Amino acid sequence: MTDLQLLNDIVESLNEFVKSDAITMKLGSEYKDLKVYPQDLPEKYDEDDEELRNYVVVMIADEDVVDDEWRVEVHFSINIEDMDKDHSGWMNVMYLMNEIYMHFIKEGIVGKHTRMEREAHKRFNQNVLYPYFESDLITFWRLPTPHEEFDEMEVSAFDDTENLYRTNCSGVVTNGTIFKDKLPEHVERKAAENKNIARLIIPVSDVVEAKKRLNVEGSVEHTAYKNIAG
Repeated sequence: MTDLQLLNDIVESLNEFVKSDAITMKLGSEYKDLKVYPQDLPEKYDEDDEELRNYVVVMIADEDVVDDEWRVEVHFSINIEDMDKDHSGWMNVMYLMNEIYMHFIKEGIVGKHTRMEREAHKRFNQNVLYPYFESDLITFWRLPTPHEEFDEMEVSAFDDTENLYRTNCSGVVTNGTIFKDKLPEHVERKAAENKNIARLIIPVSDVVEAKKRLNVEGSVEHTAYKNIAG
């Protein structure tokens, strides 16, 4: 999975969420006209452009490899137009940030590849002029880094001490990845935490038969894959 796929998956999930009537403004109407944009705002044509108010821009920022995974910083930049004279727009902005954060925490796996970490930061633009209210929810996501991959004909060149991680689960590693000598720490950690993941770490010499068993309902591999995929 790439950062571009991550961006698309987050935008799709957030669009479905805000259009589902799942949330309403803390002090008023539903967020029915809330727009979700990937990475940047559309081109501005005039000061009254409806596309440039009431929106969330989902933006990929810094990315770093940490423990064999990409740690991706994702911003949810929010703009709300609120004509109430009591400046309740700040309440609505805060409420929307909370709802977005809780949505992705509850959602868990996004695109069946990655999840959002619990660490997050909130920033408020105090310089924006009434009737607009702006904030930035800063979140962090984990993506697997690519590993060298081989097809079934190449698998026979490896001995039993090497391990093949067979499936996309919890954003740990890409399907079909082969690790030589030992597993990365983050894979070992996930396998220790989840027996379904452990059951899908297969000696290379058994990969052909394991691939067959993966398609047999009731087999260990099929059950483990089904439990992970949800």
